Amino acid sequence: MIVSVLMMDTAQSQSQSIEADDVGSLPIAEDDVNCRNYNAENVGPLLGGNINCRDGGSVVAANDSSGVADVNGALKDLTKRAKYLNSFRLIGKVNVPLSISSDELFGKLPSKFNESTDYDAIYELNVPFKWFDCPEALLTREELNEDVVSVDVSNMFEDEIKQISNIIYNEPITVVKGLATSCGFNLDLFDTKIIYKIKPDITCDTRTQFFKNVNVNVDKFCNETWYCQSVESKSSLRVYKKYQDSERKRTLEDTSSPPNKRGRKSDYEKWSGIEPPRKVKFATNIDLSKEIDFPEQYKELKKLPSIFQIQSTCNALNYTDQTILGMNTVQLYMKVRGVKTPCHQENNNFASVNINAGPEDCEWFAVAYEYVPKFLEICKQKNINFLKKTFWPIADELRLENIPVIRFVQKPGDLVFVNTGCIHWVQGLGVCNNVSWNVGPMNAYQIRGARYSFDYNMSNNYRNLIPLQHICWRIAQENKVSDGAFYAEIKNILIKNLAYMKMTLNHLEAIGVNVLLQKRKKSEISKFCFKCPDEVYNIMFVTRENIKQDYKCYCYNCMNLMLDTNKQLDFYVVMAAEIKEYIDIFDAFKLNTPISSEVTLSN
Repeated sequence: MIVSVLMMDTAQSQSQSIEADDVGSLPIAEDDVNCRNYNAENVGPLLGGNINCRDGGSVVAANDSSGVADVNGALKDLTKRAKYLNSFRLIGKVNVPLSISSDELFGKLPSKFNESTDYDAIYELNVPFKWFDCPEALLTREELNEDVVSVDVSNMFEDEIKQISNIIYNEPITVVKGLATSCGFNLDLFDTKIIYKIKPDITCDTRTQFFKNVNVNVDKFCNETWYCQSVESKSSLRVYKKYQDSERKRTLEDTSSPPNKRGRKSDYEKWSGIEPPRKVKFATNIDLSKEIDFPEQYKELKKLPSIFQIQSTCNALNYTDQTILGMNTVQLYMKVRGVKTPCHQENNNFASVNINAGPEDCEWFAVAYEYVPKFLEICKQKNINFLKKTFWPIADELRLENIPVIRFVQKPGDLVFVNTGCIHWVQGLGVCNNVSWNVGPMNAYQIRGARYSFDYNMSNNYRNLIPLQHICWRIAQENKVSDGAFYAEIKNILIKNLAYMKMTLNHLEAIGVNVLLQKRKKSEISKFCFKCPDEVYNIMFVTRENIKQDYKCYCYNCMNLMLDTNKQLDFYVVMAAEIKEYIDIFDAFKLNTPISSEVTLSN
């Protein structure tokens, strides 16, 4: 294995185009945040309807309806509300040791619940979101033009793969070269012609953009801006294949003949940064999730080392127990020269894998996760909503703000590993197809990054896609964690979640509310609040706003907000599993290597 650093000439021709990828993780439309309404299975005789959550799914009604009548009077009583339950946050200090048992944990909860009681004995409640500190050291010109780490793979031996994992998990972004050759990966199986033969009418999202110089970004009035226009529409592979073929021919004409021979200026020559550019189209989110439709493609993907595979014991996303399109499924992105993937992070800061199947190149720009707070401050100054707007940062502007930018070219066959929280934006240098999906490294850095993302999204009313609490309980259930830092991150969430569950149940019992037990089905997907981005874990508050609507699932805080505006709503409290099940998992979850019982969890 050869590890090297790829150097990119930052002064290279401004006429070069750039790449786009991972569009499956781009911000959803602003008006899409609070209006998602999915059908669900029938809820049964008790509630007599469907339950809709932000993610879909269902709650199966219990047969025992005793105590339901007294639920709503207690929940609507303003004097009986528990403000300490208004929000569940994953960041914030935990004030107990790792070795704590469930009995010890519950013993720290107050015996009487009222608003004057201090509930911070276990963990900080209602913590305002705050980013970590950003590096302040003044960087040199060389450091600001950061080089990407490149790993050359010569074989698939276990020792070499372990070395690769040690490198990629400690770098913001890495290029892995030679992998396709060493594992016999057939890139041609992801060529447009092959996919077209299998599914010619498969639906694809198409983004219409302006062909622009990578170092200059202007609006339609030729004013400099970071905003990137990208108009979405629906198309089919049949239509896009024709377009991609014509663009491939155009590219070959532009690059193979001098200007006086081809009789017209190329796009690169014509685009000076002032003259409005032509439009280009980018086919995104082409779903390859059904293995039955793409057996040969999945066979190739299984040749990759386990650290890059979609289904692997070292991938935390395997513990979601559900399909999240574009994250734990494969998606294909078809490009022509000049199409862009605007600047973004992956959903909930999970790592990602991206393979360029060719035939031409992509160019990547990236900023390490540690510089996210400063990056977001610049976005705020430019009136850019990082989570909800499409934009294309100018690398030189970032460097002037002491933020290093990594820039490199991804050749056909290169695998790019985007580590936790890394900001990136990409452009196509020519016609190429990219295959991409997310992975969750089983390490502390990934879980910590996901915690920050979850709470940052909550504070900005932006949809969370990953059921992080569910993942952590499932990992604990397996009880095979041997890394101390990773164990601490998982236990951090378990302590907070188990304490929150117990506080909620104690509060409901104190005000006389019975909880309906409705066992979660094995195939049932995780619940998110219908109104906010919160993961509603195990204890759900369910209602429907009128007789014609299906039931919807809410968190405790949103339930109270809705009752403030509509006293006629009837809520039911539903629990998917007895708390005893979680107590057993919590008490059995131990680190497989010795650790001091004096270690405590920080934020």
